[in-house]
Amino acid sequence: MSCFFSNRQTQQQVGGACDFRYFNILHLAHCIFTKNSAEHGGALHVERIVDGHLSNCVFLNNTADYGGAVSVHHVVRNTNVFAMWNCSFHGNKAKIYGGAVQSNKTSLNVSSSEFSNNLSGIGTALVFSGMMSTLHVLSSQICNNTSVKRFFNVFGGSAVFVSSASHVFVSNVNFLKNHDGGGIKLLQGPAEIHNCLFEGNYGQFGGAVSTGLGQLIVYNTSFIDNRAHSAVIMSSACRNTVLQNCYFENNRDSTHNSGFLFRAKGTVRLYNNMFVASTNKYDLQTTSLFVFDFHVETATLYSWQMFLRINSNKVFPVDRKFVYTGENTNLTLVESIFASGWWNNCWQILNVFLADDQSRGRCDHMFILLFQFFPCPVFMDVFVSILLMMR
Repeated sequence: MSCFFSNRQTQQQVGGACDFRYFNILHLAHCIFTKNSAEHGGALHVERIVDGHLSNCVFLNNTADYGGAVSVHHVVRNTNVFAMWNCSFHGNKAKIYGGAVQSNKTSLNVSSSEFSNNLSGIGTALVFSGMMSTLHVLSSQICNNTSVKRFFNVFGGSAVFVSSASHVFVSNVNFLKNHDGGGIKLLQGPAEIHNCLFEGNYGQFGGAVSTGLGQLIVYNTSFIDNRAHSAVIMSSACRNTVLQNCYFENNRDSTHNSGFLFRAKGTVRLYNNMFVASTNKYDLQTTSLFVFDFHVETATLYSWQMFLRINSNKVFPVDRKFVYTGENTNLTLVESIFASGWWNNCWQILNVFLADDQSRGRCDHMFILLFQFFPCPVFMDVFVSILLMMR
């Protein structure tokens, strides 16, 4: 089915352009919905259908109180799934929640779709609710969505807001520059995030990811230039949190003025992650580059690496003293890159040379010598001592 719907407003409060209820099959393809309005589902309302999906549809500048473009309720197929693929949601607005899509008691699969420049109070791109339902978001772009300030200050906004779910799976999704809300907020239910990018997002609580009850597992995901008032990643009540093969660079927490803040409860395990702090300052003695606030019984970091990027192009391993782990943390470090004493000596050299503006250019060459010609820690210690005495 291919149609064009524009400037329509319903008198029934649902589905500004179309209202589909109690259908056996609903397949919409290559449709355009623009400037439609309603209370629920500014362009489209779907309720109690057996089999439904949208493909190659465009939703542009639609408005509603709930679900600026689409509102989906109680899909009753055996698999209980409503699918959207290769759809575009741009410039839609919801006064309360669900800037583009609102889904209630319906398992939802979204793939190869784009959500951009949508506006709402909560869930600037998508709001999902359903304790017995699943949410899958795959191979999509979620960017430049914005939360209304009065909701952002209370609830923290977020581009994707999940109040409850039996399982959330997000894979190969880019969350870019979502303002006044951050990337994902999960109140209840287990979640997995794979192969995603969170870059340039800002949120009140959890600039990139915020979770409540449930389990959080994150694999092969990058977090770059995200900002938060409190915690770039916040796992406030998770029983189990796992981050593996992830990359973090230049994330900031305004409360602690730290390079990165991960706050969590429950059991926390981090495997083979890399953390990079960026700064243009050379005097770092009073700066907490990395902050891990674990209010937990057990927190273990395996094979992790931490680096400092100075003036955008020079990267060095950092000393343990630049890491703050909270007062109530039982933290175990396993095979961290700065665990051995000779790394501390390397950092000592770095601080000495960076203290002198005229010596900064020699620092890169010094580290090349250290790594190429002194692989043995014993010789490294001797070489470091000689350099420090000469200094």
